Amino acid sequence: MPRRALVLGGIADVLVPARRLGIETTYFQREEGMTPRLRQLADECCAVSFDDHEAVVAAAVDLHEKKAFDCVVSFSELAMIPAAMIAERLGLPGASSVATARMLRDKLEMRDHLNAAGLSPVRSSLIESAGQAAAFAAAAGFPVIVKPRSGTGSLGVRRVESPDDLPGAVRDALADRSDGYLIEEFLDGPEFSVEAFSFQGIHRVIAVTGKQVTAGYVESGHVVPARVTAQEHAAITGLVSRFLDLVGVTDGPSHSEVIVSDGTPRIVESHDRLGGDKIFRLVELAYRVNLLSWCYEWPLGMMTVPVPVQLAGAGCIRYLLPTPGHVKHIGIPGSVRRDPQLDHYELEVSEGDLVKPLSCSLDRAGFVVASGAEARSAIEAAERLAQGITIDTTPIAG
Repeated sequence: MPRRALVLGGIADVLVPARRLGIETTYFQREEGMTPRLRQLADECCAVSFDDHEAVVAAAVDLHEKKAFDCVVSFSELAMIPAAMIAERLGLPGASSVATARMLRDKLEMRDHLNAAGLSPVRSSLIESAGQAAAFAAAAGFPVIVKPRSGTGSLGVRRVESPDDLPGAVRDALADRSDGYLIEEFLDGPEFSVEAFSFQGIHRVIAVTGKQVTAGYVESGHVVPARVTAQEHAAITGLVSRFLDLVGVTDGPSHSEVIVSDGTPRIVESHDRLGGDKIFRLVELAYRVNLLSWCYEWPLGMMTVPVPVQLAGAGCIRYLLPTPGHVKHIGIPGSVRRDPQLDHYELEVSEGDLVKPLSCSLDRAGFVVASGAEARSAIEAAERLAQGITIDTTPIAG
């Protein structure tokens, strides 16, 4: 009898290994996120609202009573808490504890927890009033970062350069009807992410990923492995392993974001899921490890704790960021399609679509993924291929 997995969120790629492994899947996603390919790959699809945690849990319990699940796996930031609630309610493997999922979703709770433990201390506060935010910024020094307490995809992240810029940022933050905004000290330095997988409390750091961001903190590219020294690699991965212990991650994937400021790595945020932006594919190109498969194989008892991975190549993704406006022409020359270092590309826009000004990851127009024998080669290939794809736009009137 095939094993059954309840899968919450994620793109169609996350269902491919389940199909290959012979695992039946029931897939939960928002109605607007359902695509024909997802419906084709999943054995069963259910439209849910991840904002209504209790309704998602109730739907899972009802389906479990009819035909039991063997694990619950989530690939979506918005679905991590309901996935943990389902796992706890039904006694299923595959998700973090509810406490850990809530902490990683709540940047203020996570930061307070780290600061109390003295691990990766960063000055941070919930914005409660203009005066309180001004006092914090005066003590921390400019620039400061203002960001949503539970935001995703770089949406709403803002660097505030001076006292003159702060009132507007605070006014916007206080007007937002979500769960609030944080003001934090600015960490100046290169950004990385750490892709890890935990096995009953044993943390295997799989990769350190180099990150490229725009001036507005939207991620525009990644490379695996990151170009860091052995000393930097040890400091970054050591910090993340201590962090995962502290927040209670014991099993499954994690994606932790780090800034190395003044030579010291600091945790920015973390997630008890795989990293987005096709990082799982970059890891596969670099280390020949399929993290998507591990997300099913480990909770279902289909694998043992692996030995440390060995570097075998490199992978890089670069996003397509055309001038905002209506798309009038897209050109993909044969030289791009035939390039031996091209792994794959995707376009998020078609002719006639509107390219919005870049404010979050959803505004990106597409990407290319390239492979290489080492990081520099993969980066050069991805940048060459991205430049080879043209997306001509007509400026927005007015």
